[in-house]
Amino acid sequence: MGRVLPPHEVSAYPGGPGDFVNTFCKYILEICIYMVYTRLRAAVHYTVACLCEDVAQDKETQFSKQAIAAISEITFRQCEMFAKDLEMFARHAKRSTINVEDVKLLARRSSSLLCYITQKSEELTINNLEQKEKKKKKSVSKKGRSVSEEQAEPLGTENEDSNMG
Repeated sequence: MGRVLPPHEVSAYPGGPGDFVNTFCKYILEICIYMVYTRLRAAVHYTVACLCEDVAQDKETQFSKQAIAAISEITFRQCEMFAKDLEMFARHAKRSTINVEDVKLLARRSSSLLCYITQKSEELTINNLEQKEKKKKKSVSKKGRSVSEEQAEPLGTENEDSNMG
């Protein structure tokens, strides 16, 4: 890391204090991105290690630390490539959002994976429709209840607080 600049040097920074702030913000952003990247990499490594442990128990075998590290690295790099491909598919379709069709396109070379993704996508669609119907029924029933409650309350009745004083 560099040294901390005193205030008189900040104002003398090329481009002035505003340029210093912009440079500083970019530096902080790079650090944050690096930290997230490192944590994500560590999470992938941990998950791969857990999966290898499960497989080792099932198959009564062992995975070396080097093998786990290699599988983790390959997995992470493959995920990076998947992410870039998904971005390109969406961009090609002139969208900024990746959708299920992009994921299906990514999985097209693996028929079993494509079938699985298609099945889960359909399940999610059905669940979303059911949730929307439930919300719609709740809102309709609440509107109906509020109207009927207003009609049921007799005119001229006072609440308990007004009788107290």
